[in-house]
Amino acid sequence: MACRSSSCRTTPAQDSRDLVESVRNLRLPILENLLAHTTRIKVVRLARALSEELDLPWAPLGKVLYGRLPDRKDVDA
Repeated sequence: MACRSSSCRTTPAQDSRDLVESVRNLRLPILENLLAHTTRIKVVRLARALSEELDLPWAPLGKVLYGRLPDRKDVDA
């Protein structure tokens, strides 16, 4: 049953963290394909940051994909 009171609401950042933490054992080729085709740079950055913070097995892949991002501040703003 979903919690409907204001005391149990989560932030989008916490929801993202919970989601990433729950999928610890993703198949690397599928994850790489998914993140390589995303148009949202913030998604790749968040995936990298959370994978490192949570010490996930696919953290090295997050670093590689993050390294491929354009070095522009105005992208995805």
